[in-house]
Amino acid sequence: MAVRVAASGWKPAVSLRLTSFAVLLICVLGLSVFAAESKKKPVEAKDQAGVLAEFKIEKGGRDLLLPVRIHEKECLFVVDTGATYSMFDVSLRRFLGEPIGTVEMKTAAEPIKLEQFNPPEAFVGNLDLREGGPIGCLDLELLRRVMGKDVRGILGMGFLKNYVVRIDFDSGIVRFCRGDRRRHPELGRAVRLYNPGGEVGGVLFVKGNVAGVGDIKFLLDTGRNVAGDLVKELFEKARDKKAVAEGPAATLAGTRRDRKTRIRRLALGGFEHHGLVMDEGNQNLIGLGLLSRYIITLDFPRMKMYLQKGRAFDRPDEIDMSGLHVWRVEGRTVVYSVDKSSPAEAAGIRSEDVVLKVGEADGAEMDLDDLRDLLTSGDGKEIKMTIKRGEEEKAVTFKLKKQI
Repeated sequence: MAVRVAASGWKPAVSLRLTSFAVLLICVLGLSVFAAESKKKPVEAKDQAGVLAEFKIEKGGRDLLLPVRIHEKECLFVVDTGATYSMFDVSLRRFLGEPIGTVEMKTAAEPIKLEQFNPPEAFVGNLDLREGGPIGCLDLELLRRVMGKDVRGILGMGFLKNYVVRIDFDSGIVRFCRGDRRRHPELGRAVRLYNPGGEVGGVLFVKGNVAGVGDIKFLLDTGRNVAGDLVKELFEKARDKKAVAEGPAATLAGTRRDRKTRIRRLALGGFEHHGLVMDEGNQNLIGLGLLSRYIITLDFPRMKMYLQKGRAFDRPDEIDMSGLHVWRVEGRTVVYSVDKSSPAEAAGIRSEDVVLKVGEADGAEMDLDDLRDLLTSGDGKEIKMTIKRGEEEKAVTFKLKKQI
């Protein structure tokens, strides 16, 4: 999400203990019951081996979502290394007490004000969310619409900093483990992480090299599902003059339009990538579009990231080829916007149209990630849809056209 906030006073409701490895889920029995039971149970074998928790995620580098249990309510939270603090949606406000302060939050668009609270009794797997320091509260409705999933929170670095997080995008597994002081060459190539702000639990950066620009410190941001962003000055230096496109992007502060370009080369940790698509943003960052090409281990206590090539290492990086941008509103797949001079516009699709069918698939049931993958699936591929405008239904056909 590329979210950063300045620290403010926090009055812990419970004493903190540093645990070495982050679990971003809350899949336990009742919290009060679990807390009592955990004192009675012997340490399980997986804890003795250093693994504190293990969860399934979608394969292939889609959004990192884990369930979090707040009292008896289970909610999906985004794992976001680009956020300083964890955040709860306004629908969970009833679980929070009185605010303890207000901070300015930096987003990928513009800064917004964020109220802070002491964290409520909540668990990520068997890990206590209260050990992650203060949390924020904001409206995540835009995030739910864009993702098409019932996301109710964000797990940020205040919580993640205590753990070692291993993300296997090939197998669809996240493991949270204890840290140690040993070297781990079996985990892949080690890459140093940086904390230039010096904040405890602050967001972290990694050094990469971009052709035409040189060395850059990139924010490590698992909340962004693009390969990365470059600030305007560096975007201009790195961009392919013949390969620039523009499209909408969603942030916690609202939507914006940004430019995209292909870069010749990006080197990271001794690995090289060619032809990645980078967005123009307000900070330099790398996101899931790049990180999901690896099996990554984020050793936050020791400030290291380990990289192993994954099956998607050489995956072509493509962007939308239709000009059609959709989101999920009240159970319907709705057109948010249509790019000018695009295949979708030529087919007569307009903003606010409802997508009833994509081929033979139900538009309301289709996963939005699957739909977006379809709309990037190849130059010249024919797409058939049934749309609804008012009371009128209409069948449309268009062919995808590669932009860059």
